[in-house]
Amino acid sequence: MSGSRNNHYVPEWHQRGFIEPGQDRLAYLDLSPRLHRLKEGGVKAEQSRFKSYPSQCFVQRDLYSTFFGTPIGTHVNDEIERKLFGTVDTTGAPAVKAFAGSDVNAWLQHFQELFTYIDIQKLRTPRARARNCSSRGIKFGAGRKLVPRIMFLLMRSNQTASSRTSISASRGA
Repeated sequence: MSGSRNNHYVPEWHQRGFIEPGQDRLAYLDLSPRLHRLKEGGVKAEQSRFKSYPSQCFVQRDLYSTFFGTPIGTHVNDEIERKLFGTVDTTGAPAVKAFAGSDVNAWLQHFQELFTYIDIQKLRTPRARARNCSSRGIKFGAGRKLVPRIMFLLMRSNQTASSRTSISASRGA
């Protein structure tokens, strides 16, 4: 299966909330621009300030992809992106929107989803993944393994979905 390989660690819907009215791009500052060695012996950094579309910002290829004993590119598994982050982003968008408003009932309705979204944001950046993986001896590349915390959250999100179904069934009774 070849799935989504360009993974956003800040969802596009969240980025769009920071675009100036009447604009369609973000003002973007690259804190680590690529460096080029000059023939004269100096170093020059690429442009670090520019405008860019949300589809091009806060994205990294294969950030959440896993490869199970096969060469990179042969079999890519994107279940972390689809089943964990996709689900959290889908429920997080209305939760963030609710808390940006003043409807207290909407806050109560989306309370759990907001904090799940905030919690997962701490784990999904390249820096957080590198920190979590290096402290556990997990390597990146063709032998990349899943971060235990992400697996925990995936199981928790499945349990939360099951408990919501049982709660709504009991309320209907």
